Amino acid sequence: MIHRSILGLALAAVLLGCGRDAAEAGRPDLAAGTGGAPAGPAGVLRFPAAGGTARLYAAATLDTAAWRAAAAVPALERVIGPDLEQRFVYALDRKRNLVALELESGRIRTLLPGVHRAAVGPDGSVFALDSARGVTRVLRRTPLRLRGALPGDPTALYGTIGGTLIAVRGGAGGLQTLSPDRAPKEIEFPAGPSTATLWGDLVAVGTDTGIVLYAPSATRDPHRTVEVEAEPAAMAFSPSGHRLYVVSGEAAALEVRNRFDGSLESTVGLPGPAAGLRGDRYGDWLVVRAASGDSAWVVDLAGDSVAARVATRWDTDLPAVAGGTLLVRRGGDVVALDLASGGARETGRVEGGAKDRWVPVGWLPGAPEPAPPGTEPTTDVAAGAEGEASAGGSGGAAADTSASAGQTAGGAVPQRVYLQISSSQNPEWARDLRDQLRQAGLGASVLEPQRDDDPYRVVVGPYPSREAAEEASRKLGRPSFIIAAGERDSVAR
Repeated sequence: MIHRSILGLALAAVLLGCGRDAAEAGRPDLAAGTGGAPAGPAGVLRFPAAGGTARLYAAATLDTAAWRAAAAVPALERVIGPDLEQRFVYALDRKRNLVALELESGRIRTLLPGVHRAAVGPDGSVFALDSARGVTRVLRRTPLRLRGALPGDPTALYGTIGGTLIAVRGGAGGLQTLSPDRAPKEIEFPAGPSTATLWGDLVAVGTDTGIVLYAPSATRDPHRTVEVEAEPAAMAFSPSGHRLYVVSGEAAALEVRNRFDGSLESTVGLPGPAAGLRGDRYGDWLVVRAASGDSAWVVDLAGDSVAARVATRWDTDLPAVAGGTLLVRRGGDVVALDLASGGARETGRVEGGAKDRWVPVGWLPGAPEPAPPGTEPTTDVAAGAEGEASAGGSGGAAADTSASAGQTAGGAVPQRVYLQISSSQNPEWARDLRDQLRQAGLGASVLEPQRDDDPYRVVVGPYPSREAAEEASRKLGRPSFIIAAGERDSVAR
């Protein structure tokens, strides 16, 4: 198997370089008309505010999942974020220790003392800022000190796939980069809200003169400014990094901008001016914080429309989307609201949960991933089938799809298991993305539509079993999900 960081870099480079696929690649699990169907099993962890036993819930219903913590969690200051490849969730406790909850074992590990802030990088490493404003990168539990120190307290920290930390400064503004083997670098520009792509290859900072886009790996002209009419109040990138979402405190609108040239692609009307943005893991939904009052609006990014208006307070963890479910605080409780069916219907509630910290994770032990609309139901696939494919493919060629992955019990239609990377109604976009994935060494193909309203699905595989596909998905390090295609599904090489 190809290591996650290497494979992820190749895939990210392809997806971030495919400007024509910008309308679709940011939402890899969307089919036409699905309204944002969940892309996989969605769990949510509950950390007791005062310390104690962490619990895992199914996000859609807030029923307790079959998982046990092996040790008590200390009282937490804040949750940093998950690394789902290692099955870790990182947090800072109130004694300034960086701790990790191991999801598989349920154990708590203390990684570093004296940590004031931290951020999870795209390869699962953690960047920890100490009281002297020095930074230590922890990768696979191994600490590595970065060169230099930050001149002041940053407003945001972003890790990159290469191990560099980008710190956005407040006050006079600008940013600074720290890395293990290079001297610190400083870039000056006015202060403002910021965001970064999933891979840390681009950072956006909103200023009173426009949006500054900074590419840390660029050798020439690493930053440029995109002019906008109103000063941004908040921004967020799509998971693929193709799109930049922008709101201001003046206009009642969400701007959708092309990340490559900063051009305005579309505008979504909002009920009022906005002050914050929070995306989901798969790019289906965007939660918008109202500039005034305790309310949030959920934008369906497939339809460029407001799907729900919810009364809730905004905090560092909630509201948040997990799968097709919006999790919010209501009074002293935490409530699950169904977004996929429309209307934000309540589907679950945890009484007294509002005082605790919650973090969505794309993981439930033993839960199967749902197949997307328009595909056959997933069935067990016999191992050892002809045409076995790895995540890396072979020489950039498409995976062998001439043989089925096995015959199901009872003479059912044979199934082939794939990882879906993207979907599009435009066949040229889908085939262009397939070709670029092959150039990156991935065995990619296009599944042709079976019905008029079906999309063209860009997939990697097939794999001999669901277990093999799940392993490959973890190593991709980006949104993808498993689908099962029947023998009658047409594959365009």
